[in-house]
Amino acid sequence: MEATQGNQPLRIYTLGRFSLVRDGEPVRFSARTRKPIELLKALLAAGGREVSTAQMIDLLWPEADGDTAHNSLNVTLYRLRKLLGIHDAILLLDNKLALNPKRCWVDAWEFERQINSIEPLLKTPDPDPAKIRGDTGILLGLCKGSFLKGEACPKASASRERLQGKCLRVLESIGQFWEEQGDWAHAREFYLKGLELEPMLESFYQRLMVCHRELGQRAEAMMVYQRCHNALSAHLNLTPSRHTEAIRGTLVAE
Repeated sequence: MEATQGNQPLRIYTLGRFSLVRDGEPVRFSARTRKPIELLKALLAAGGREVSTAQMIDLLWPEADGDTAHNSLNVTLYRLRKLLGIHDAILLLDNKLALNPKRCWVDAWEFERQINSIEPLLKTPDPDPAKIRGDTGILLGLCKGSFLKGEACPKASASRERLQGKCLRVLESIGQFWEEQGDWAHAREFYLKGLELEPMLESFYQRLMVCHRELGQRAEAMMVYQRCHNALSAHLNLTPSRHTEAIRGTLVAE
């Protein structure tokens, strides 16, 4: 089931921050609603589609016995539906939970849908730059940060790594597309976004340096080199590669 940006009353934001918006108004939650929100986050982390109740119980009530655990899940689901104010926002059928795509719009779902649409478009023999520009603009608008940032749930960590890997791959491909079009300024946006998500990607620093160089911004390119040097040194105890140094050499050559 796919959720597209339409008329769903509940909007769930998971990229870079966690928030809920119902009919245009933020849904407020507090320490008293901690467990229902944990259930929602666990459901999102597990994909949000046909997630077994047993899996949710193992994640949220690992020490409880069978009847107690199922009762805890039912009570928490009731409280979550009440908090959301939309009873059928979360479906329960055949011991499986799912977010209802007719009632819920999830930024991570839309983000992945955009990636899956853009990647084959980039591989066509003659992609339309106007179409690429429009679709990738939507992607950048959704790309606010890591999925469920700060959540320690193993399912969240795995989903976060998977989504980030897909995102970085498509950002690099889009950057390369704009480089091939000679649109260095537009390519630069995508390398910058990639470094926001993962500041250790030396290849993105390299391409960003080239973009600045081709735009005649040698001082900015040198600043990118220094940022790369500092990041690699501080976090990985490494120095820039020969390729990075070669690009730096083109910045100081007369």
